Amino acid sequence: MRTLSSTRRRYLSNFLAIALAISGLQFVFVVPASAITPTAPSLSWTSTSMTGLTGSGWGVATSANGAVVFIATSPTAQLSTNYGVTFSPVSATTNKFNGWMMNAAMSADGQKIFYASGRTIIYSHNGGSSWTETAAGPSDAIWGLSASSDGTKLIAGFAGNGYMSSENSGVSWSWVNTGTRTLISISDDGSKILVVVNGQAPKVGPIGGTLTSLNIGNTTAQADWRAAVYDSTCTR
Repeated sequence: MRTLSSTRRRYLSNFLAIALAISGLQFVFVVPASAITPTAPSLSWTSTSMTGLTGSGWGVATSANGAVVFIATSPTAQLSTNYGVTFSPVSATTNKFNGWMMNAAMSADGQKIFYASGRTIIYSHNGGSSWTETAAGPSDAIWGLSASSDGTKLIAGFAGNGYMSSENSGVSWSWVNTGTRTLISISDDGSKILVVVNGQAPKVGPIGGTLTSLNIGNTTAQADWRAAVYDSTCTR
């Protein structure tokens, strides 16, 4: 996730999902079977229905300018290339939902799009024209997914144990065992990752390198982390 003041995109992945694109302050608010997109400054809302959906939109990602909107929902993810005015189903994701969580991420130009559910990751490197499916990490559920602005580096945290990273746009992944639920985020340039292991202090560092713990006081022993937020440089 990204803080609004210092980046162009924001992802939230949970039972209700919101994505924000700072260019024009476009918002995408997802509820079952529909997407609602307002535009600043009046913030009037427009509702767009998506056919054939029975689940909720749990993960949303947008391009930097808000033109491309990807919604990870069940039974089929949805993709818009016109600022959310209309959506088309992404058949490669049909029935891939594992019954708990879905996640979405996207490069700033909207060309690299990522869907995750369970340990399955489905990605496109050409704006949704074609898709590739892979599986990585333990037999677990991906809790969060975050991509650098160019979409070459990604990090995924698991609900049960550890996190994994990719430095080739999701083609291959490396897993790190943390022993428990792990939340993650990545800086816009991909040079830093934020790793938050349940019950531990957050850590920051490079992919595959040494992570440094952040001193946030004496509350980490009982911390039940649920979200990780940072600025575009992963320094705040």
